[in-house]
Amino acid sequence: NTLEITVYDGKKQSKNSTNILDDESLKELVRKTEQNLRFMPEGEYEIPKVTAPAEIANEEYDAELENAFGIPGRASLIKSGIESLDDDYTASGAFSLSKMVFAMGNNSGIKRFCRLDNVSFNTVITHKNGPSGYAEYATDKSADMDVTKLFNSAYSKAKAALNPESLEPGSYTVILEPLAVGDLLSYMSYVGFSAKSVDTGISFLAGKKGQQVFGENISIYDDHTDGNTFSLPFDFEG
Repeated sequence: NTLEITVYDGKKQSKNSTNILDDESLKELVRKTEQNLRFMPEGEYEIPKVTAPAEIANEEYDAELENAFGIPGRASLIKSGIESLDDDYTASGAFSLSKMVFAMGNNSGIKRFCRLDNVSFNTVITHKNGPSGYAEYATDKSADMDVTKLFNSAYSKAKAALNPESLEPGSYTVILEPLAVGDLLSYMSYVGFSAKSVDTGISFLAGKKGQQVFGENISIYDDHTDGNTFSLPFDFEG
């Protein structure tokens, strides 16, 4: 468990965190953060304080996650996957059940709470001669996690990689699986989609507000209500 506090004064801000959560330690954290604020340089902007709505709470979660993917459930699924492999193949990876709660508030009285339980699985299946296949998935819905399907996908890729074909340099039409598209979008989001990167000019979107930058066949949007996301209905400012 970690608690983080941010103190603002105009364009200045000071931030500290702790995993020691007794009353005296938290009071000391506040004092330390306030003291550090005096030495912090001013930023470019004064961050507006969130005052409404007073409360946002999302306590919905899939209770079946723990029933299906507790330690016995995960061990059984991993065992079945490994037993499905030929002797020439080995598997490695991770299978995790995360029970997470995110809460925040400010001295204007706002309160925010969200439960973010989820399960994630990834595996690399490798042939003794080197070729390998990969699969990965994470979800907050137990019905969406199909470990057998993921094992089979990685296994099929590893077997297909045993006999690679050479291609001449050139332009080819390719179909990317969702995991590959997600990696590309994740990197684009990290380096280009944040308001800060646009504001500072390091984003490829800088200076292009209101302009079409992609083809007509693609739209990228941020919607926390989409069922395919881990929904966090507020940001770190509230």
